[in-house]
Amino acid sequence: MADSDPKPRGRARAIRGAANSTPTTTVPGLPVGMQPRQESITTAPVTPLSIPTFRFQADASSVAGSSASGSAQSCTSASSVGVLDSITTFQQTRQFRGAVSCGSSLDDVELDDSRSVSSCDTGLSTATRGTGSVTVYKNFNKSGTRGEKLPVVTNYVAMEKRPNFTIKQYRVDFYPTEDHTFLKKQLLAIHTDKLAPYIFDGAMLYKTQKIEQQHLELVAKSSSQDYKVKLRQVGEIRMDDQAFLQFYNTVFRKCLNLMELEELGRNFYNEKAKILVPGAFLELWPGYITAIRHHDSGLLLCAEVTHKVLRTTNVLDIIKNMLARNSDLRRGQEAIRNELLGQIVLTHYNRKTYRIDEIDFDSTPLATFSVKASDGTLKDVSYKEYYQNRYGIDIPDTEMQQPLLVSHPRKKDVNKGMKTNIYLIPSLSNLTGLSEDQRKDFRLMQQLAEHLHMDPKKRKQKLDEFMNVLKTNETVCKEFGNWDIEFNPEFLQATARILPQEEIQLAPKSGGVALFRPDHVADWTNVLKRNFMLTRVALTDWVMYIPTEQKAKSSRFLEGLREQAGLLGMQVVNPLKTFFYESRSRCNEQELIKPLRDFKNVKFVVFILPNNQLQRYCQVKKLFVLRYGIAIQCFVAKNLDSKNFNSIMSKVAIQVNAKLGGIPWSIKVPFNKSAMILGFDVYHCAERKLESVGALVATVTPNLGRYFSVVSFHKDKSELSRNMCNDTKKCLEAFREENGYYPDRILLFRDGVGEGQLKFVVEHEVKMMQAGINEVYAGETLPKLSFIVVTKKINSRYLAVKSGGICNPPPGTVLDEVITLPGRYDYFMVSQSVRQGTVSPTNYNVIFQNVPVNPDAMQQLTFKLCHLYFNWSGTVAVPAPCQFAHKLAYLTGVALSDNAPEPLNNVLWYL
Repeated sequence: MADSDPKPRGRARAIRGAANSTPTTTVPGLPVGMQPRQESITTAPVTPLSIPTFRFQADASSVAGSSASGSAQSCTSASSVGVLDSITTFQQTRQFRGAVSCGSSLDDVELDDSRSVSSCDTGLSTATRGTGSVTVYKNFNKSGTRGEKLPVVTNYVAMEKRPNFTIKQYRVDFYPTEDHTFLKKQLLAIHTDKLAPYIFDGAMLYKTQKIEQQHLELVAKSSSQDYKVKLRQVGEIRMDDQAFLQFYNTVFRKCLNLMELEELGRNFYNEKAKILVPGAFLELWPGYITAIRHHDSGLLLCAEVTHKVLRTTNVLDIIKNMLARNSDLRRGQEAIRNELLGQIVLTHYNRKTYRIDEIDFDSTPLATFSVKASDGTLKDVSYKEYYQNRYGIDIPDTEMQQPLLVSHPRKKDVNKGMKTNIYLIPSLSNLTGLSEDQRKDFRLMQQLAEHLHMDPKKRKQKLDEFMNVLKTNETVCKEFGNWDIEFNPEFLQATARILPQEEIQLAPKSGGVALFRPDHVADWTNVLKRNFMLTRVALTDWVMYIPTEQKAKSSRFLEGLREQAGLLGMQVVNPLKTFFYESRSRCNEQELIKPLRDFKNVKFVVFILPNNQLQRYCQVKKLFVLRYGIAIQCFVAKNLDSKNFNSIMSKVAIQVNAKLGGIPWSIKVPFNKSAMILGFDVYHCAERKLESVGALVATVTPNLGRYFSVVSFHKDKSELSRNMCNDTKKCLEAFREENGYYPDRILLFRDGVGEGQLKFVVEHEVKMMQAGINEVYAGETLPKLSFIVVTKKINSRYLAVKSGGICNPPPGTVLDEVITLPGRYDYFMVSQSVRQGTVSPTNYNVIFQNVPVNPDAMQQLTFKLCHLYFNWSGTVAVPAPCQFAHKLAYLTGVALSDNAPEPLNNVLWYL
């Protein structure tokens, strides 16, 4: 495995054996109420959602004053650092539209204040709704003006007609308890004549008219069970309630079912239109992702094209293959765990997906568990009997020795009362997604790209076809008509802006520093070839490791690295030693460290790996980074024969230079005063069970070229918050050590935050970060602080509308209206270019500022930072500190599972 970026969908395979564990048994499809010793579910009525919005504090001086008047805040107590304790959403506010911008301005791409906050005539305003409150600047306009206007079409349509009535909400309970939504809908449909019109989502039933009986009890029969169905009213939902969105989405999902689409997980797919991939044992189910939500331009439906990749072979086939390759049973079981843990499977009998968390090799389909019968008594039944009785599935006797897959209950399962493990039958489970070997198959990936990576024109065509079906399908139209719902069939258009192109700072071969303009797709690879890297560090005192079978090619690597590094202005001296190791056997660490004993001053290691095997990669990373504190560059041997050898070696030279502390390139810095920009991301740790690693990366030089990095491990959110406080202090001290002073402006780009985690981030992480800042500044004027949440995995798309038709927007295209959310200081940006498919924008949500930065300044800074990721001589999808943090968290979680020695914190050793 080379030191390249992990694939966006890469994962760490956590080995969680079933040994020494005694989980309570449950099975998919087994009603929750039938589980042994489990109480019936009680679910609270649906209440309006609370969505965090961005907020401003009064100003830096007022916070400094409050800090000075009292004791410094501790990292273990941050209850009064000047942030409001509760937040809420604006439903249809236009507080940020059509108003005057106020705060930090952008003057020739400078981010310094054009006027102080106290000079703003808009003042502070507190808006309240429900029990929460949020402080914002009155009339603050979140829309920027800088850049060339570009018409775009989005994947959103407007809801033109919506109901003007109150919805009655009923709780529906089944006795015995049933947890299969599809079956519950079938049972309730038996009484359509008594209930229609209604909408049922599996837990709640919605009607426009009140049921006469306060508690209605019905009887429904399935093929194998009699049920009592009880309905009771739990509330009413008005049009302006946030919970009305849930009703809209429930109606829409019912209409997707009426279009004969099949629900898998959260999305809907067309099994009838599935695409078979010959020879690969794969099939692709085309489908759609949909969501209805309030946006700045009103109530909108987001529709996105997606595909579900399913393998036609079941998990038992994979287990048999793995055991056939390993004569030793224990090694075979270990290989199976490495292959399957963390994978997602689909069970066709109930159309549900599960994550494989453990494999129980001690249990088989003949194992028994207790279920609750209809008379309330418990009886033992085997898995074989259960599937025969429940689904009519006969597990043959030849498959009675297969182990069982174990899936831990997800958060939503726990909320429903299911706290026991779910046991699955491998022969009835199909893996979703692609295997690592399939991802390495270039021809297969090319074949799949035609469907999985649609170009903008084809994507727009598929979405138009989807809306046409919604408009013309009589059954769907009737259902929408029952609820007075109507959508505009045309996708919304908007006006985006193309930000000014950035110039890259490099060192011309004639000397000095100069600015160079990238090409039209924001790539400066060719420009870099004609110049030197901005600052270079010579590669000296290093050791090279190479497999014995590649001995003849060691000189090729050395000469190639020296030549390409030389073209970039970097000196490469001969290694202290070239060590040849036997790659066909397991790495002998005692053999590998011999050169380190012979040469006490080894500063760098280049390790040529025989293949992409993760285990060896992790082993050498741990050995040199953790034990000896030496940065290491890995290189896969097959690249020695690549036709792009020179290009690869050029990238290696850039990586090595950055790992040694050099700066490959920079951009014009938008600060008159000192600023520190941080990136933060979280990744699950493979070896430290139940722990995750948080990586915080901070710039420490004015040109944003050098970084300080720190990682911490946490088991829960409270521990994560404490780490944020302590790690922020470490970054501030590193900045002061480098410059002699603390920064007067801090911006944090926070990645890896889901929609449901925003409130926690605002109320805890921001506070703890401020607590750390307060401790360091100790009563002095506090820095201006901005906290921005970065979200890459979104379904929003916007496509450029040009005379030639629909195409991808160019890098630097920002959209801050129409599809943005009310009550938020948010914007979308396409900062990168893609060679195939449709480019995906990144969403930025400024959730906190103690002094506002106007939109032009914030957006331009964001685009600038996307130029500074040294693994790619072009723009990337997120700001560089954020991408560095992701790389560090991923490498630590997958390979190291521990902190690197402190001296490495000052260089990008993980690049």
